Amino acid sequence: MRLEPLIKKGIRKSQKTICVSQNVLDLSAEHFDMDSSSFTTIHHGVDSVFSPRELQTSKNYAAKKFGITGPYILVV
Repeated sequence: MRLEPLIKKGIRKSQKTICVSQNVLDLSAEHFDMDSSSFTTIHHGVDSVFSPRELQTSKNYAAKKFGITGPYILVV
């Protein structure tokens, strides 16, 4: 895959990589030969609490809950 070197570089430089399941986390850590602590899991969910928020509210939540304070890339 031509994108793999770029993806690997991005993952290695990131503070955390968010995965949709523990299985994806385990496979990613193994595939990129990285410690699993570089990854975190956030499961999909459907509930009334998942609704649009103000941008600053979302930024504050991400900083507090996951330690994300700077730019990030979300790959789904």
